Amino acid sequence: LEVNALPRSERSAGLEELKAHKAKIAALAADLKRAVVSLPRDELLGRDDPEEAATLRGEREEAHARLLATHDRTRAGTRKLRDAARTVAETEEIGAAIMGDLAAQRQTLMHSSGVLRATAERLDRSRKLVAAIGRRAWQSRMIMRVMIAMLAVLVLLLLYFMMAT
Repeated sequence: LEVNALPRSERSAGLEELKAHKAKIAALAADLKRAVVSLPRDELLGRDDPEEAATLRGEREEAHARLLATHDRTRAGTRKLRDAARTVAETEEIGAAIMGDLAAQRQTLMHSSGVLRATAERLDRSRKLVAAIGRRAWQSRMIMRVMIAMLAVLVLLLLYFMMAT
């Protein structure tokens, strides 16, 4: 009201001063409001000293940082465990597949061994049979040679007697 009563030349300076005072009052009111709101909280938490409040805030931030770091390490450990479990499962699958392949190969080898044994027995029988055939052929040749020799002797005897008479 007093500013409006001043002459115009002084009124603008007074209005600026009035605005500055109003802004200062608004800032102080906001500070007061913050102090009133934080005062019961600080009293409940036992922080009367602003330095102590700052220390507690710093400790809280450090604890939060440690908690985040621990969480990250736990998450990384969990990821490593999952990867290890996946690797173990894959290794078990591969092992089972290899064991199946080995069993099939063992069956094939056992079958081949049986076939080889049977073939060896048949070859042994065949060798004995060929030897027997060879002996009979030799006997037949000897008998034939003896018969040829006997016939030759008979022919010669016949010729001798025919010429002698």
